[in-house]
Amino acid sequence: MCWHQRIVFSCNHYKWGSEVSPCAFQKLYMRGEWSEHCETMNSHPLHSLAVQLMCKRCERKKVKLEGTMSRMKLLMKELNESLSKLKK
Repeated sequence: MCWHQRIVFSCNHYKWGSEVSPCAFQKLYMRGEWSEHCETMNSHPLHSLAVQLMCKRCERKKVKLEGTMSRMKLLMKELNESLSKLKK
């Protein structure tokens, strides 16, 4: 169980940072005395960094949603105008 830095985004997603402290198994692996590296990653609150940004995936989703919403608003406005013309 190696300790790593962690970056927590405003969307509550996170990504792992660099290793802070290797565990005993990882130390053995780095010395060549163990066949497999440690795959367990832990983080401590002191090594977690909260940022006021969204992760790349959520940012892409937000941009796509905003584009879709603006297109839908434009279509709804055009439909409303054509309906008002038909009523006259």
